[in-house]
Amino acid sequence: MSASRYHFELLHYVWLEGFLNNLLDESERPVVFNSVEEALEDFQRDFDTWAEEIRRGERDREEAFDPEEFSVRCVETDACCEFKLVGGKLVLIAKDGRKLKSKSVLEKINRTGLFQ
Repeated sequence: MSASRYHFELLHYVWLEGFLNNLLDESERPVVFNSVEEALEDFQRDFDTWAEEIRRGERDREEAFDPEEFSVRCVETDACCEFKLVGGKLVLIAKDGRKLKSKSVLEKINRTGLFQ
């Protein structure tokens, strides 16, 4: 993970309200991440947990989240990017449909705060 002057937050689409950061820390402040990789890793852990809960019967498939209900946003630039689940792994998807997953692309996002 590279250091970044930009910060990223995970947003969830809430009907009638739009995309919101509902992820709060112990002090009830919105959680922000120091890199896009950190945000992806945290979100991947959530999706893995949900999939395991479904597998064990603790969560109904109807209660499963769709990655397309979420996006990641750079706090400083307000740039956003959507997710897709590919082979069980979350991948950032650019507006033109490209997968943003190589290390150099993620480092560029951290340096610029833009998802290109």
